[in-house]
Amino acid sequence: MQSTERYFANDKTAGVASHDKEYLLATGAKVVNRLRLLDQIFGPASRQLLIRAGLPSTRRVVEIGCGTGLMALWMAGQLGPEGALSAVDSSEAQLEVAAENAKAAGLQNVSFHASAAEHTRLPRGSLDLVYSRFVDVPPHESTSCPERDE
Repeated sequence: MQSTERYFANDKTAGVASHDKEYLLATGAKVVNRLRLLDQIFGPASRQLLIRAGLPSTRRVVEIGCGTGLMALWMAGQLGPEGALSAVDSSEAQLEVAAENAKAAGLQNVSFHASAAEHTRLPRGSLDLVYSRFVDVPPHESTSCPERDE
């Protein structure tokens, strides 16, 4: 089932230090062509890497920094209805485009989470595979993914 959740590192209820999280580039519908071009260039190698890493045999996958969802929707399709993909991005505009594309594709196994990359709040130990491409996390931020650690 598709859902959208909102978690940000600067959310006072998150119990983490406040940080301004802003995209430096345009987001949402304005960037679809730029992101499609990047996917044409880097997508084939990314898909090969994911297949070598065990997709689609893995069942619980997250993409950190999913943008408009090009890779997330491909992964959700590979997982099939028995798999689950969580797509995380800090831009709600990006997630709106991704959710529209997932709905148009008839994908029911993807959920969307508006969150900073370093603080997703996905349950610890809930993932089999973590994927990220083109995400810039400042060096002072935690770059681990406790959701994958058991």
